[in-house]
Amino acid sequence: MRAFPEDFEQEVGSTGARDALRRLARARSLSVATVIAGAALLLVPAALNGFPFVLDDSAGYVSGERVIFHSVFYNLFVEATDLASSPWLVIAAQALIVSHLLWVWQRLLLGANRPALFLVSTGGLSALSSLGLVAGYLMPDIFTSVAILAIGLLAFERARLSCAEGIYLVGLATVAVAAHLSHIPVAAASVAAATAILLMRGETVRNTLASTAVAASPVVLAAGALFVSNIYYFGLPNLSPAGPVFFAANLIGKGPAKDYLDEVCPDPAFRVCSEIGQLGEGGNYFLWGGPLSRLGGFDGFRGEASRIASETLRTRPGAVATAAASAVAEALVTHRPGWDYRPLRGNTHWFERTIAERYGERAVAAWRTTLQARDEVPRTLLAALDLLVLPLSLLALLAGSFIAWGKRWTDVLSFNALVLAGATANVVVCAVGSGVFDRYQTRVTWLIPLAAVLTALRLAASRPAAGLIPPSLIPSFSQSETA
Repeated sequence: MRAFPEDFEQEVGSTGARDALRRLARARSLSVATVIAGAALLLVPAALNGFPFVLDDSAGYVSGERVIFHSVFYNLFVEATDLASSPWLVIAAQALIVSHLLWVWQRLLLGANRPALFLVSTGGLSALSSLGLVAGYLMPDIFTSVAILAIGLLAFERARLSCAEGIYLVGLATVAVAAHLSHIPVAAASVAAATAILLMRGETVRNTLASTAVAASPVVLAAGALFVSNIYYFGLPNLSPAGPVFFAANLIGKGPAKDYLDEVCPDPAFRVCSEIGQLGEGGNYFLWGGPLSRLGGFDGFRGEASRIASETLRTRPGAVATAAASAVAEALVTHRPGWDYRPLRGNTHWFERTIAERYGERAVAAWRTTLQARDEVPRTLLAALDLLVLPLSLLALLAGSFIAWGKRWTDVLSFNALVLAGATANVVVCAVGSGVFDRYQTRVTWLIPLAAVLTALRLAASRPAAGLIPPSLIPSFSQSETA
């Protein structure tokens, strides 16, 4: 005889399932609420400014104008997220994307969802690193780090991703890589670094190749999309039509290309010889100060720029290598967050007209009252804070990684190594290909404090007796993880 009627057992089972579903729904709701709250914390700097931070180029992305030195895909991102009503929606979308990636990485590296800990660490990163300033920037800069973080998930967590998660991350990483022309080499270097990390931590060749293929797919898709878009919009079957112009301008500014032109000019093959007296002003002046516009702009000068760059490389390889090394060294110490957040000066009229056409006159009025428009962004304070936080974070990251090595925490070591590799690749690509500017480094420098914080939290969580974190915030780990 059965101890309980069959219908009673079914009722108990059904009740248990309903309770489990309720708990799952509550957990998911809490996760969503936490990610949204994290995004709000990332938008605090922009809120204090009173408007998203902008650069002269922001107007070009907002207007939808297709220009040869922009990636069309950030234009499309803006058009898809602002609903033609507010630029705040663009940076809100950026903040949500980043907050979600931070939530996923914290859960993976700490072993549990800890909303309070997540909000404290995210708020700290928003206030003390470049993260909040970059997330609230109406430019594609935040997507450099998004690409690195998403590629890391695809490479290291491929086996744990559901089909839907994998598709989302591949799509997100593809958009991130395609958002800026410099992201292709940075992302490719990140994939290469992830492959080396997988092999070093003992993954089989088969699994490594499979993970590499998944992680590399966004780079391939983004490269194909950029190639096709350049054919469609500009009739140029080229991955980066403006790349040779930026590279040649950088070589001119750093000296090797100017020395080459000083030697061969006057030469009817080079129209730039007519501007030889202006070439000593630097590469940035060459691009935006007048010489390039008189030579036909990016479209008209592209072919000549390719010849100048190739001939300079052929005739002065040593000088080019020295200039590249010098630029990289300079970039490593050039990382002042928000240093470009200044009034737009000569481009203010164009920017305001574009904003009015897209979002209305109220948006223009809001922009005019911002800290940036009034030149009141505390750039010197932000630079001083960064000069303290970034080196200390790097030291903490290296020390924490050394301890993690002894504990055999391959997940932490993999994340930290990827962050360092991605940040280094970004420095090299930007310094050599375009020039040394604070914003190129600050778009990824916040990853170093992030890695340092996650490593420190993992170490603290493995030693609950130390009392560094309230027990309610400490995730549990298996014996093998804390051994």
